[in-house]
Amino acid sequence: MRMSIKKRRITGKNMGKNKQTIRRTERASVTVETSLILFLFMMFFICMMYFYIILNLEIKIQTALEQTADTQAAYAAVSNYHDGKGTFSYIQCGLDQAFAKANVIRLTGKNYLDNSWIKGGSSGLSFLKSSFLKDGVTLSLVVSYKIKIPFFSVADINIEQRAYRRVWYGEDTSNLKNVKNKQDTVYITESGVVYHLYEDCDYIDVKLRAVKGTEVSSLRNVDGCLYYPCESCKPDTKGTVYITSYGTRYHKSQECSAIEKHPMQISVDDTGNRDLCSKCEKKSEMEGG
Repeated sequence: MRMSIKKRRITGKNMGKNKQTIRRTERASVTVETSLILFLFMMFFICMMYFYIILNLEIKIQTALEQTADTQAAYAAVSNYHDGKGTFSYIQCGLDQAFAKANVIRLTGKNYLDNSWIKGGSSGLSFLKSSFLKDGVTLSLVVSYKIKIPFFSVADINIEQRAYRRVWYGEDTSNLKNVKNKQDTVYITESGVVYHLYEDCDYIDVKLRAVKGTEVSSLRNVDGCLYYPCESCKPDTKGTVYITSYGTRYHKSQECSAIEKHPMQISVDDTGNRDLCSKCEKKSEMEGG
């Protein structure tokens, strides 16, 4: 009888120890899981911060690249200038990789680049793929560099950013002069600021269309613009109103002074400072004028 009681006491004591061991194991397991989750969260946070920093870096470099392209596109006009002794070279006008790199570094900030994730800092920017007026009119700035990856010194990320500009040397009026030479008379209107080659141009030969006033708010002209009430005839939407294909006003009467163009025929030499109508110019080009 004593032996059985002793055994029971021993068995109960062992069971208590096993429970304590299990509890300790469970607590240790929870601690490991918590540490792992915390570690993953910290890694995620660091990756997001790294992504934001790199994105901000690319934006700063792209902004500087665009501004440099604008500057060099303006300098390109000087390269076409002859001062009597000779034409300025591209290098004298800043149309080279050295100027592009120096200007991008200046606009972005040398200290900022040297302390960034760019491998080699500001010296790591390369403009070797850039081209300057190869076709005579196009400027292409290309900057390439490598971004370091934190915790992994083996691999780097290659990044390339570009900016294009079409250089402007001024307006080429040779085509307009040829048009004028082929035609002795053109058409103008009293208040117009352009001259026309064709009397039936849509801008002076206005074609009216009658519509219901209640429908005019849902209509659009050929350019997709809304129609607004004419300030001269002050129409309402109760009856019929009149619109044109290219105008942005609807009118109460066909005789409204705002839509009466009354084209006048004049000599091409009397156009003064008026420019050629864009529609007439396109039509002339299509006809081989």
